[in-house]
Amino acid sequence: MSEKFQILSDTEHVLARPSMYLGSVSPEPISAIINFKYQTKTVVPGLIKAISEICDNAIDEAIRTQFKYATKISVSIKDTLEGWVVTVSDDGRGIPVVKHDGLYQAELCWTEAKAGSNFSDDNRITTGMNGVGSYLTAVYSTKFTGKSSDGKQEVSVLCLDNLSSVKTTVKKASHHGTTVEFYPDLKRFGITDITPDHLDLIRDRLMNLSIGYPELTFWFNGDVIKCPSRLQLAKRFHEDAISVEGKNYVFVIAPSGDDQDFRHLSYVNGLTIKNGGQQVDYIMDSIVSELQPAIKKKWKIDVLPANIKQHLMLGSWIRNFPNPKFDSQTKERLTNTRGEVKAVLDFDAVKLAKEILNRPAIIDPMIQAILYKKELADRLAAARAMKKTAKKKIANHLQAQDKDWRKRRLFITEGLSAVGSLISVRNSDRDGAYALRGKVMNTNGMKPVDFMKNKELSELVAVIGLDIDSPDYVELNYGDIMIMSDQDVDGLNIACLLIQFFAKWPQLFKEGRVKRVDTPLYIAKKGKSSLYFYSKAEYEDAVTKKLVTSSHEVSYIKGLGSLESEDYKAVLDNTRTTTIDWVGYDKLDMAFGDNADARKVWMIK
Repeated sequence: MSEKFQILSDTEHVLARPSMYLGSVSPEPISAIINFKYQTKTVVPGLIKAISEICDNAIDEAIRTQFKYATKISVSIKDTLEGWVVTVSDDGRGIPVVKHDGLYQAELCWTEAKAGSNFSDDNRITTGMNGVGSYLTAVYSTKFTGKSSDGKQEVSVLCLDNLSSVKTTVKKASHHGTTVEFYPDLKRFGITDITPDHLDLIRDRLMNLSIGYPELTFWFNGDVIKCPSRLQLAKRFHEDAISVEGKNYVFVIAPSGDDQDFRHLSYVNGLTIKNGGQQVDYIMDSIVSELQPAIKKKWKIDVLPANIKQHLMLGSWIRNFPNPKFDSQTKERLTNTRGEVKAVLDFDAVKLAKEILNRPAIIDPMIQAILYKKELADRLAAARAMKKTAKKKIANHLQAQDKDWRKRRLFITEGLSAVGSLISVRNSDRDGAYALRGKVMNTNGMKPVDFMKNKELSELVAVIGLDIDSPDYVELNYGDIMIMSDQDVDGLNIACLLIQFFAKWPQLFKEGRVKRVDTPLYIAKKGKSSLYFYSKAEYEDAVTKKLVTSSHEVSYIKGLGSLESEDYKAVLDNTRTTTIDWVGYDKLDMAFGDNADARKVWMIK
């Protein structure tokens, strides 16, 4: 059976193969830096691009006129009786009301693929390059109306049902500017409504465009987009973030807040570059190449570039980049040469690296994690060489060495950064540590065969020396289990879930071996003396009694990872704890089980 041979029109091909032109036309989770925070939104990428393409035309007009025209750009996305409608307007010069090959230029731009004025690569710095952007939007609309006035005439183009019909009219007009109104064909995007997540992404893009092009004013659904100043910009990412500004760029370096992943936000000539490319690689490689030898010199450790990069976050906005090249029509990765990128990004990497080294909020978590991983690697190598027990092969476990298990304490912490300082200040005979990663599983009602599938819980069983087949024990690897989570809601949640897990061995509680470590919320320093306060009330009482005065330097401790080494040591040497009493299975089942009504009654009481 022979296959049918076809020659498709441009419109037929676009509708048949949307991923080649718009990207995905189905809802999917998008993880990115949105509103200066890394988060996940569920959107249709193709719909976002269809809207953005019209915005890009207005941006191009501003760039081409050196920001004399199209300096006011308005975007609205509204739910109407006719359906969801997107409107983009600008005060540009308008598309010239002249004909080309028998059709008006506006009609060609909106209804024909590969029509436009951005094909010249002679120092092109506009967003458009292929002449298909607004055409794609019209193809994926049930109704598309474009009106453009050049100060003398206005051309209006009405397109219906995915460009199945086109009607063009011309009339006299004294104003200038362009307005595009279209009803996205939501069925082709696999949705019935434009969700708040879509609105958030469009609003966020307009914010980023205002950062890259401060000469422009943007409105979204009637509200002015308030662009942060260069001084404010860095602080929107992190209080101690660093901003770098040049003639054609501004970028921000901040801590990633994640031990595993490098995060980046990148704009080039107003385009969102989702997957980065040479511009991101050049900035980060330049920084890391300076940090790597500096870290080795100061801390006497070898570190891979990837281990440095994973602790950083980059936000970058580049303009006037000549002739940008991309991996596809969707423009998700910049493919220009490193030399072309370097010619635009003329920043001082040496100076920037020194500034990072002098920012504790950026460098300290990085170094703590690197040191922690190094010690873990060293201990794991020793364990393997000496054929120690399985518990010594657990990467996130720092083992205490005292021969008497009753004298050993296991500190269970949130993440690598919280436990990092233990390396230098702990009593290695007395204090061991295990670093949790992520949320603790709710094990209520679970059998050992189920919860032992969880990596962290199975490791805790091995580290402590618990027997999953028996609630009783004769000897353990640690005498005290010290839950050392942050003093916030998330930390309390982790502590409760751990208590619920350890309840499978009630003898631990009956012997007072499970404890919640109290950590300071406020530290008041004066000279070499420090006062530690473990609650707001405790601190305020000290202020009232003038034990704390204006001569003290007071710090609010957000989490364990923010404690300085000497403070961490003080907490360990004078550990304040709350011993967790055995409450019984019935109360635990009420708190963690499936009976929500019983929980509500208890909470009301």
